[in-house]
Parts: sequence; C-alpha cells; structure tokens
Amino acid sequence: MRFLVAAERAFLETLANRRFGLPTVDFAFGTTAMRSRLSSVVRSFEGDQDRFTLVLGHDTYQSDSMEMGTSLLSADDIAGLRARRILLNEGAVVPPGRSSQGRPDDSMVEVLVRGMQSSLSVEASPLPQLFHAVGVADQRYFLAAAKLTAVLWLKLSGTVAHVLELEMKLKRTNSLEVHFRGARGRVYSNREPDIIEVDGVCRLE
Repeated sequence: MRFLVAAERAFLETLANRRFGLPTVDFAFGTTAMRSRLSSVVRSFEGDQDRFTLVLGHDTYQSDSMEMGTSLLSADDIAGLRARRILLNEGAVVPPGRSSQGRPDDSMVEVLVRGMQSSLSVEASPLPQLFHAVGVADQRYFLAAAKLTAVLWLKLSGTVAHVLELEMKLKRTNSLEVHFRGARGRVYSNREPDIIEVDGVCRLE
C-alpha cells in the first residue's frame, strides 16, 4: 500500500465531502480500463492513516471516435501509428515499406492518428510527462503508473480492444523500453481482429 501525499489526500477529502455531482473518472487495473462515474467516496481510518474507498458505477465509456483509413493506410494501420505515439511518443509517419507516391496529406494522417471526434485526443505520449511528475523520485511507482496509464490510453482511444502483453523497463534513467501486443476490436464475424505489436524505446526527457 502506498501512503497518500498531501495533495492526493486533499483531493480525496474534497470528494468524500461532496453529496452531489461526483465526477466521472478514468480507471485502470491490470489490463482493464474503464470510464465511470463515482458512486461514492467513503473515508475511514486505520491507525494514523487515512483510507479512502472509491465506489464506481457501471462502465460509461463508449468509443465515439470515427475510424477510417486512407488510400494507403487502413484503419488498422492508423491504430498502429496511434499505439506507437502513445507508447513511444512517435509522430504520425507512414510505416516503412509504404510508397511515398500519392501519400495522403500529413495533416489528414495527423487527424486520424489523434482520433476523429474522440474524447481522448492522442497528441503525444503521456509517459514523459508522467515520468517528470513521479518517476524521478520513485521509479518503481512510475513503472506501475506508466503501465496503467498506457492501458487506459490504448483502450479509451479505441486503439485496441484487448491488451495482450505489455512490458516496460527503465533503460538508464531517461528511456523506457516497451514491448506491447494488443488486439483490435472485432469488425467482421468471419475475420479475426488484427494484432498490433510495438517494440521500441520511449525517450522520457
């Protein structure tokens, strides 16, 4: 169990004192992610430590993003680029081996990678910012938080429906080694969903 820091305790106290209007929160555990409205926040005490129990309602998330491809990039290709941006902080680029002739305008690719009409716009990886917030002081906590954050972004952005494998290791002090496999959502009953694989290093500077 990790003890609460002052800012976290103050935030949870505010929620526990609310009687109406509890917010919707994004939640990740293991390889599961959901968006749900808080039903209640209960505060209790164990010795000299506070304990807050957050009760979540049903998953309210429904992907509202529009998925489409281009003449050279399928919707699955676009999702692969989005996964690489989330995990490795890469920009929107045409995958190696694709012809550059007749390539869609980069601005259109960028719109698709970010997610059209999506409540979670993927403009950059959340991992470098997370590292600077918590990882410098507590690298073990950062790795745990990074995995949960990645799962949340991958699923709520509609990039994958299922996280099959996700491994992260700090390489030196400013790089994160990532291995990921995830399954896209099923579109056709007679076709298995595509698998997205990402291996690489995310620079945390």
